[in-house]
Amino acid sequence: MHRTKLYLAVSTFAAVSTLAGNAAAQMLEEVTVTATKRSASIQDIPFNISAVSGDTIREMGIADITDLSKVVPGLVVSDQGIRTGFITSAISIRGMNAELVSRGSGPLKTVSPVAVYVNESPLFVNFQFQDLERVEVLRGPQGTLYGSGAMGGAIRYITNKPDTQEFQARVDTTVGSTAGAGDLNHKIHATLNIPLSDTFAVRMNAGLTKNAGFIDAPSLYQVNKNEEPVLADPDDILGSLVATYSKSDINDEEARSFRIAARWEPNDAVVVDLHYMHQKLEADATMEESLSLPQGNKVSPRQRLNGFEGETDFFSVEVQADVGFATATYAGTYSDDKNELGQDNTGLYEMFSFWTAYYGDGPRPYIPVFEKKNKEATVHELRLTSNSDGALNWIVGGFYMEEETDAATEQWYPGYTDYSNACFPVHGFASAECGYGTLTGVYEENGGLPIRKDLAYLTNFQEEFTDMALFGEVGYNFTDLWQVTAGVRFYDQEIDIKEQAGLMFVPGGIANESGSISETGQLYKLNTSYHLNDDTQIYANWSEGFRRGGSNGLPQTVFGAPVDDDLRRFAPDFATSYDIGIKGSISGRTEYSVALFRIDWEDIQLNTSCTPVGILCALNAGEARNQGLEAEVRSQITDSLMINAGYTYIDSEITNTTGANGGFGGVKGESLPGVPEHSGSVSLIYQHTLDNGLEFSWNGVVSYTGKRLNGLDGATYTELDSYTNIDTALSLTGEQWTVGLRADNLLDNDEYIGVMPAGEVGQSNATGHDASGLMPRPRTISVLVNYHF
Repeated sequence: MHRTKLYLAVSTFAAVSTLAGNAAAQMLEEVTVTATKRSASIQDIPFNISAVSGDTIREMGIADITDLSKVVPGLVVSDQGIRTGFITSAISIRGMNAELVSRGSGPLKTVSPVAVYVNESPLFVNFQFQDLERVEVLRGPQGTLYGSGAMGGAIRYITNKPDTQEFQARVDTTVGSTAGAGDLNHKIHATLNIPLSDTFAVRMNAGLTKNAGFIDAPSLYQVNKNEEPVLADPDDILGSLVATYSKSDINDEEARSFRIAARWEPNDAVVVDLHYMHQKLEADATMEESLSLPQGNKVSPRQRLNGFEGETDFFSVEVQADVGFATATYAGTYSDDKNELGQDNTGLYEMFSFWTAYYGDGPRPYIPVFEKKNKEATVHELRLTSNSDGALNWIVGGFYMEEETDAATEQWYPGYTDYSNACFPVHGFASAECGYGTLTGVYEENGGLPIRKDLAYLTNFQEEFTDMALFGEVGYNFTDLWQVTAGVRFYDQEIDIKEQAGLMFVPGGIANESGSISETGQLYKLNTSYHLNDDTQIYANWSEGFRRGGSNGLPQTVFGAPVDDDLRRFAPDFATSYDIGIKGSISGRTEYSVALFRIDWEDIQLNTSCTPVGILCALNAGEARNQGLEAEVRSQITDSLMINAGYTYIDSEITNTTGANGGFGGVKGESLPGVPEHSGSVSLIYQHTLDNGLEFSWNGVVSYTGKRLNGLDGATYTELDSYTNIDTALSLTGEQWTVGLRADNLLDNDEYIGVMPAGEVGQSNATGHDASGLMPRPRTISVLVNYHF
């Protein structure tokens, strides 16, 4: 089977190249990127990088990182709708992921293994695409230029800059219908570019997207203002069930964004860019359905809505100045990202071994969770990039970041205090019916924190992170055909952490700790490339990347047993990458890239739970090795038809299951979660000018994601099925307008993106009553109308 898929991929690549070589077609438009901190053709970059232009993003309806993953081979995203990236990092490149694919609670202590940038500034948010010049996807560790968190690669969103020469205005509107939804989807984006002089211009964007819900909830709990369940029989506190209600189409989503940018070009040597963006994301529930019903039921098992709200403010200043021997660049950023989430974790609690023994066997278990993760950051980078056309080229720079994170997870058992107090006189303290009750009225505080009625568990941490670095790369062209580049990054990091974590119902079960962690080190990179001819180069890379470490606030003892001090800290994890590749062009009409890679991942950071009471923590779990092949081709088949095709093969394997202070739930030889062995896509864009002057356009993308694991431990381990997705659109364009018709998920694929907790479809209550599968948005048909002048 594997040989067949590989054969098909290679055959497609060869066929496209042959067609391109034989067809009479216009030349491909050159793609220019700035991934190496200098402007260069993507075909001259001596490592594997993909770029998607702003025109392609607009024509193919690419709205966010999930859509982008359909057209960029090897980019895997765990789609959780508008909340993608809040709980999990969500993004994986070259198989660099160790997290549960469907994780739905607990803000992670670790940072993403993939760095995300808006222009020159780091900003890890679920960025909604609008008015982009291009997106660049850099594969493999990018530690020397992009620092901590670029261990698996980097993604750069490059926005369109204000144009000082031309007034521009554009309005894009979309109305669509999703299968099973009771309402319509709406989208409107507007862009305005105003040149105020020959040297100064302003560009503004505003966008509103509303996606209609299609999941129904038949058994939502009625609760009072204190989130306490309303009893169906108010006179029977010990035996009454909860009054419930139903609601249709619960997973509505809304995204609002506004951006204003200004560009000043006082002379030929200096460019100043100012950029402000505001984005607000809201969702009433997740795109999940019950596992206890047949697949495709679109029925939520939850007892409360899993609402989410995220708000981001981002301001940046970028200054470029030609100082003769070099170009000086300063990039300064301030960002403020706030996120809140509420959801139902009742089924998860019911799976705990201590659930009935500690909490009793009451008739109305209900554990709502309230979470937040707020992050505020200030970043400065100053660098010099050589301007010489000689054999030697170089980049040198300094980086400084201050980041403050305030994250919290609070899990409540509303009504349990009243229930247990009424239960004790009838059945007795610590009975199977009552459990142990709460500390309310017995203790005033636990671990220095005041006791709050019905608060079962919390993890709160406040983190101040400072990162200082010096970095540089030096390249030398030994001949016109052969170059070598070496890079290094020296870093000095400090983390100050305050954390409160544990079970409020357990005496002494809360940790209230603070501490500091310092890390210094260096990362290296070595690259070489050789041009076989004017159109073809081969290259080889060796590079390093890492993520910063952190600490876990754990109690000294749990149920009288001491907690291992080794669990109180997790160290940085490191990736070392080796790759070789070839890229080139054929007759100026076809560009291709093929790469082989291997990444050794050490001291892998894994978000998990520690101690018998399941306190959230991060550990260094073990080691893994990812290796594989990546192939891409872009070809102008005829004047009217362009094709983009890509294929990725990843052989992922855990090589050591035991780390410095923990281990994987899986076994040696297992693959990492969320990593498909095979994935790929083929996209076509056809454009033809009609006799009446109108332009007809059609595009389609077919993407394939192979089987992969949902998680590694016994509660989450399952294999997710492979799936194929098709999106397609056609349009007609006049001088100032475009109308079109679009279909997303044309096959109405409903294969699960993840399951939580793990289990098989149709096994009622096999893994908790709220066992669910995360599903993609069903088939959506949309009408588009655009006007520009």
